[in-house]
Amino acid sequence: MWLFPEFMRLLRPIILERAVPGTRVLTSTWDLGTWQPDEVDHVDIDGTPIYMWIVPARVAGAWDWELSVASRPFRYSSFVEQHFQKVEGVVRTGDRREVLEGVALRGADITFSLNITLDQLGLTRHEFSGKVVKTTTFGAFVELAKGTDGLLHISNVSPGNRVGTVEEVLNKGDEIAVRVVEVDRERGRIGLRLAEDPDIVGKSVEELATVGSGGGGGGGGDRGGRGRDRDRNGRGGDRGGRGRDRDRGPRPPRGDRDPDRS
Repeated sequence: MWLFPEFMRLLRPIILERAVPGTRVLTSTWDLGTWQPDEVDHVDIDGTPIYMWIVPARVAGAWDWELSVASRPFRYSSFVEQHFQKVEGVVRTGDRREVLEGVALRGADITFSLNITLDQLGLTRHEFSGKVVKTTTFGAFVELAKGTDGLLHISNVSPGNRVGTVEEVLNKGDEIAVRVVEVDRERGRIGLRLAEDPDIVGKSVEELATVGSGGGGGGGGDRGGRGRDRDRNGRGGDRGGRGRDRDRGPRPPRGDRDPDRS
């Protein structure tokens, strides 16, 4: 779109309020003020810039979640501040506090890491990522990379517990941490387990191959037969955690606070 600067500023809060997270916004010449573009390109002969923004999800506020590390439960509380796609926050567990590191918000996808000392375990690194894109009667499909999904079988959505439906534990849009444990190249299927599953914690990629994903070799495979033997970072193992304890995904923020987005 191309509008005069004053109209661009007036349009900005409307875009942030009404557009679905992940929506792309393209403009020429004029920008959107303090909302910095995600990408800038110069395609015209005269060097006129083309700006692109990706509408960020609203993530500001208080977040609480529980995580099992080394078979011990820990409760985390955090407060997150947001300025458009820029995010920072502080996390507390027990009597320890630390800041979030490497926070990246792109549309509805958010990733971050946390180094914090846990009682009797010492300094522990956490990595948070992954999104449930579809649930079925036999499991949940988790997006590993654009166009590549893996299947977390229903028998593994809650380690040690038997559930009747996937939705008792997971819903579409939930952020979880997983590891690839099985790849069927012939059928294009990727089998997953939760990164915190006691059966796989600390295991190497080779050892994971003997664990299996449950449900008969993938239990239905990926959504479109597009799975490849790699994760989002293209390394074939976990999604960057390399066996470190990671979160199943925090629950949505309490309350209806609007972030500082303008």
